[in-house]
Amino acid sequence: HVWNWEKSPDSRVLAATAAGAFAVTPDGATLVTAEGRVIDLATGDATTPAWWAGLKLRPNRLRFSPDGRTLLVFEHDQKVGAARLLDYPAGTERATVGGLWWAAWTFEFSADGRTLALYGSDAHVHVFDAATGAEKAKLAPAFANTLQALGVSADGARVAGSYRGAVRVW
Repeated sequence: HVWNWEKSPDSRVLAATAAGAFAVTPDGATLVTAEGRVIDLATGDATTPAWWAGLKLRPNRLRFSPDGRTLLVFEHDQKVGAARLLDYPAGTERATVGGLWWAAWTFEFSADGRTLALYGSDAHVHVFDAATGAEKAKLAPAFANTLQALGVSADGARVAGSYRGAVRVW
């Protein structure tokens, strides 16, 4: 189902389906699924871009940057996770960030899309340049376990993380 609350409280059923993770572009026009389908939310038309198969992606989670030009694809193998940063809609892989906590449920872009916070397998929050994947900062261990939520300030200067009601700000 797709809702457009500006027009109606009613939903519209799409002919396309999605199993597992998906992400919606910031303009609300397109949905990308973990299976590699790109669904036009106005029409329900679904396509699979050729670049998707070429990358051999196994996404567990997907997220768009605020400007919609970067698609973050999170993958893991039950021991370690990696985030691939793809130019969207071209599908060109810009960078891969490895060494992430395999069970990380959250990652976040700053509002300007230039900064990305991810949870490392070393229990540190790592801050990256979203354009290059270069690490900008490694923040003190957050919690003994994973994070439930991450947030990055609009300018990328502060990062907040929470676990079981406790919040840390760096």
